[in-house]
Amino acid sequence: IYSKGQWSVTDERRGLRTAMTSAVLMDREGSLWIGLIGAGVARRLGYGEWESWTRGEGLPSNLIWSILRDRRGALWVGTSLGLARLEGTGRPRTWTAKDGLGGDNVRWLGETSDGSIWAVMKPGGLARVDPVSGQIRLFGAGQGLTCGSLHRGYVDHLDRLWIATACGVFRNDRPAASDRFHLIDQPASLQHSAWALAEDQQGTMWI
Repeated sequence: IYSKGQWSVTDERRGLRTAMTSAVLMDREGSLWIGLIGAGVARRLGYGEWESWTRGEGLPSNLIWSILRDRRGALWVGTSLGLARLEGTGRPRTWTAKDGLGGDNVRWLGETSDGSIWAVMKPGGLARVDPVSGQIRLFGAGQGLTCGSLHRGYVDHLDRLWIATACGVFRNDRPAASDRFHLIDQPASLQHSAWALAEDQQGTMWI
C-alpha cells in the first residue's frame, strides 16, 4: 500500500492468514477487503486485526479470485467453486453451476448502472445476476459474444461493459438495456488474446 510517499506491506506479519493475495478492495466506508488464495476473504478492522470469511462461514471455497461491493452495500465474492453474496450478519447466499452459472470458477465481477452483477467464469462464459431475484442469465454466441474463453471484464464510466477474451475484446454499449455484444476494432496484436482492461482518469481504455 502506497501512502504519503512510502510503501507498506500487508502480510502474515500484519495479521493476514496468508500473503497470497488475489484481489483488493477499498469500499465507500474506507474498509480494506482482501481476497486470499486458499484463505477466504479478510477485512481489516485495525492495525493487525482482521475479520475473515472462509468455507466455515459459508463461502463456497477458500480460493478467492474477485471481490465487489455493490451499490446496496452487499459484498460479492468470486471463488473457485461459485459466487457468494455477503449481506448483514447471516450466512452468504451462493450460486454455482447447479444454480445456473455457466461455471463455478468465478474470475471477475462487475456491476452496471441497473444494479446487475456480471460474472466471468473460466470456463463458463459470462453471466448476469439479478441481485433482487437471484435469477441468472448467460451470454454467449447468440448475443454476439462469439469467443468461448473469457478472461476478465470492465465497466467504464459510460456504463459500457468490456470483456477481454482469447479472441480479442468485446463490448456491450448499453448492458442495462441490451444483450448485444460486438467485437471492437483493435490492433492485430489484440485479435488473438486480451487478458485485462482498465480505464484512466481521462477516460482512455488500456488493454
